Amino acid sequence: MGLPADSRIHLRKDLRLPSKVVLPNGSLMDGLEQRRLDLLALRRGYDSQEAAVRAAVLEQFPRITIGPTINRDTDNIRTTGFGLNIELPIFNRRQGKIAVERATRKKLYNEYINRVFEARSDIEQVESGIHFLNEQLAAAQTVEANLRNLAENYRRALVDGRTDALAYYTIWNDLIDAQIKLVDLKGQLARAVVALELATGFYKIPGPDQSSEAVSRKSSLEKEQ
Repeated sequence: MGLPADSRIHLRKDLRLPSKVVLPNGSLMDGLEQRRLDLLALRRGYDSQEAAVRAAVLEQFPRITIGPTINRDTDNIRTTGFGLNIELPIFNRRQGKIAVERATRKKLYNEYINRVFEARSDIEQVESGIHFLNEQLAAAQTVEANLRNLAENYRRALVDGRTDALAYYTIWNDLIDAQIKLVDLKGQLARAVVALELATGFYKIPGPDQSSEAVSRKSSLEKEQ
């Protein structure tokens, strides 16, 4: 984290883990190439390299320079004319430089396409994982609620002498295990949301009634302010 070893890290007291994440109805991939900073950087690099290729291609054509010439002889007679200078590319017409620039452009293009494909694949995987965790959490919450009611019934039975302490603490331990599992699943869901934000380039995943474009515009305005 880049902090000194004796630094104290204060945890938020109001931090709440999500118990369910509702994804937007629209696709989170809309406008992906304009949100992900790595994709934007590769795109800008490709555009810059495209300009470098054009410059290298232009250099293979002769550069022609035309300028006026003024001569004066011993009889003070002045003559004027025009000078013509043509720079011819040496040997292979700069094909080597053009090949290098084109190879660099091709490499950037391939990297850009691969990154876009990987980003879309990552988004699909994380979305699928979130749907699965939502189902797991719903089932775990049902189990935890049933065990909580059962533990309360056993506690009352223990007070009334209708059961023993061993049976009560067995149910109580099962309840604690269920609660630990519930917290673990919520933590996994929270991490999945962070992963989805990174994969999509959103600072906050849009709600079910929000469009990707609207959230993107709002984020852009907030960053400008």
